[in-house]
Amino acid sequence: MPELSDAKLVQVEKHPDNGIYYVYTYDVDGTTYGVLIWDIPSERERQIEGITRTRLSQNDQGQTIRSVTETKISNTNLQANVHNF
Repeated sequence: MPELSDAKLVQVEKHPDNGIYYVYTYDVDGTTYGVLIWDIPSERERQIEGITRTRLSQNDQGQTIRSVTETKISNTNLQANVHNF
């Protein structure tokens, strides 16, 4: 992802579950990207499962708007969902 070329890694999470899920969280100018990686060390397999982008902005009344884009990645399917809160 080109938008992550100047990103700062701010957090790494590790979640064991029949392998290991890692979530690498990056920040670029106030936009947060969470990259979900599935790792199965015994099978020497690692793949990106999805990316979540969270962007904060304000409306005309000064209220914070959180826009979340989730992109799920699989061997046969690429799906993006956008949510605004």
